[in-house]
Amino acid sequence: MPCPSTSVAIIGLGLVGGSIARGLRMQWGQKAKILGVDNCPTTLDAAKSAGIFNHLSTAPDKGLSQIGLVMVCTPIHAFRQTLAQLKPYIPAEAVLSDVIGVKKAPSLIARELLPENIWVGSHPMAGGEHGGFENSRDDLFNGCTAAICPRESDAEASTSAVELVSDLWAALGATPITIGPAAHDHEVAQTSHLPYLLALALSQEAFTGGPPLLAGGGLRDATRRADFGPEVMAAVLAQNPFLVEHADRLANSLRDAARMCRDDPEMFCQWAEDIRRLRNQRAVSNNVKLV
Repeated sequence: MPCPSTSVAIIGLGLVGGSIARGLRMQWGQKAKILGVDNCPTTLDAAKSAGIFNHLSTAPDKGLSQIGLVMVCTPIHAFRQTLAQLKPYIPAEAVLSDVIGVKKAPSLIARELLPENIWVGSHPMAGGEHGGFENSRDDLFNGCTAAICPRESDAEASTSAVELVSDLWAALGATPITIGPAAHDHEVAQTSHLPYLLALALSQEAFTGGPPLLAGGGLRDATRRADFGPEVMAAVLAQNPFLVEHADRLANSLRDAARMCRDDPEMFCQWAEDIRRLRNQRAVSNNVKLV
């Protein structure tokens, strides 16, 4: 994708923000104007050494006055404060986006604090257990899906803004899909937030009482997400109103499956085969990578 005429500011230079910057520089070369903001001096030193930013600062400043796209990559608990700091510096025509794992809550905060700016939230389905700029890389988003989440109420006015944000993710190697904020939150409750809770619950069950003697790749893979930082995840999960509903349904499914296996193994095998077939068919039809 060619380099756009707009400049990009990345607020928060952790794993995701740093990877966005690295990926854009890799794709667009020195023609791109990329600004970075992070309140951690150590992170700024690392970002400066990387040589991928045109301007770096510990807080928003007048360097943002000509920015066309602002990507807020801070955790959700810092989102409100970040927007308040941005307000004096970003122009009204700048498009605002973010990468937070829920979308309804950021949309409401953006409307409250920066009503003149068009907000098009986004969420790449990529990341890792270990954050920080030191773990960022230019290919983090290759092959992933990126949700593009304009507010339904201003979708008509934000057509060009949706294209701008979608083009950014496409340049990073992601496949952008447009989905409303509430629909996004409902779906990630099942596909992202519930697996995190399941990994924690399974880890508690498997590791309480000491390290298991009989554990292999299955336990490792199923509990990998338990290594995510709980402070960030807890703040995101608290803003997803659909999570408890799905957790209750999963708990019932686990209980029913275990009892079915005990009481009627033949029925269990048929049920498991149906689920296996459904998983594989849906994954293929939606181009979801499961291995």
